[in-house]
Amino acid sequence: MAGKIKLDGTQFLEKVNNEFKITNSELKLKSTGNTIVDSSGNAVVSESGGNVTLGNVRLPSTGGIKDSSGNNVLTESAGTVTATNVAIDGSGYKPAEVWLSTTTINSSTTSIDLPAGYSSYSLRGTDLFFSESGDSQGRISLYFQYGSYTTDTAFASFTRYARIEAANANDNRFTGYLVLAENMAGEPGDNCNFIGWIHDPTTPGRTRAYSCDFLTTYGHDASLHSYTYRVAGRSETTNVITRIQIAMSTNSGSVVAPFGGKVVLTGMTG
Repeated sequence: MAGKIKLDGTQFLEKVNNEFKITNSELKLKSTGNTIVDSSGNAVVSESGGNVTLGNVRLPSTGGIKDSSGNNVLTESAGTVTATNVAIDGSGYKPAEVWLSTTTINSSTTSIDLPAGYSSYSLRGTDLFFSESGDSQGRISLYFQYGSYTTDTAFASFTRYARIEAANANDNRFTGYLVLAENMAGEPGDNCNFIGWIHDPTTPGRTRAYSCDFLTTYGHDASLHSYTYRVAGRSETTNVITRIQIAMSTNSGSVVAPFGGKVVLTGMTG
């Protein structure tokens, strides 16, 4: 049942589908004291010095808090509150880094989508590992893909690496991918950790190159052979990169299950 209330000939309250809407008017809180109370007299909305406080307010069991178009912006399900299509504006309130995904490594090849809309991305890998067959030593590589997951063969990378326990260093160059770990063992205790930044890979209409920088550490074998990598890569393709792929491989023996580790992807809004 619908109904309307007017004051001095002007409508200010309307009931539509069991919802009350205030129109053509303002509802102001008192300058001091409790303004809106529940049936027990407890304040649920109060104001002090221009600050409005909500107290003991619950979301409905179905539906939620809606915007002016009737769309839910705040809902609850099984104890989890979800905010939808909410913009946080104002200086100091926009997050510079947004979590996008967490991926568990459970096979020799793992694909991670790159959502569009961010100027750059951070990729963090924790405790990546594999087992080995035939005393093999493996490689962990990172590929960049576009379109229907076509690998960017124009991508070129440079790796500067050094053993942590000894004063030796060397460098390598690769085409079509970058290397996060080389000759990594699959023995107990060996793993790889890395952090990296990918700059401007998803911008539509991009006319300049995208690039990346990574830092990584990993175990060569179980005899305290540890290495650190400094990796840089760049491609002048103008294709929008939509996915990255982490691959574990080897030239001798084989990398085998179990595989493990987690990779966290975040996006930069600036």
